[in-house]
Amino acid sequence: MRVPNDPGLFFTVFLSICLAVILTSWLLLPVYHKESEETTEGEPASVKLLAAPDELIRKAESVIIRAEAALKQLTADQKDTQKKPALSKPKGGS
Repeated sequence: MRVPNDPGLFFTVFLSICLAVILTSWLLLPVYHKESEETTEGEPASVKLLAAPDELIRKAESVIIRAEAALKQLTADQKDTQKKPALSKPKGGS
């Protein structure tokens, strides 16, 4: 590895470039403010659920049951097509 003629200058330039990259990336980040409970006024707004958890679980279970039925149907259809003999093409010319 080659040693620079002026290591002080090399070190200064290297750190300056690193600092410029860090500051540039820091300036491009979005602003984020965490609001603490002391700074907010009044009581926190109540969270309104879009759907009840029990209802979501029932819907998910019904989707899973339908997917399993479709998968069973597809595997049964695939087994049926494998059991059927393939049509043989006549040998010879056209």
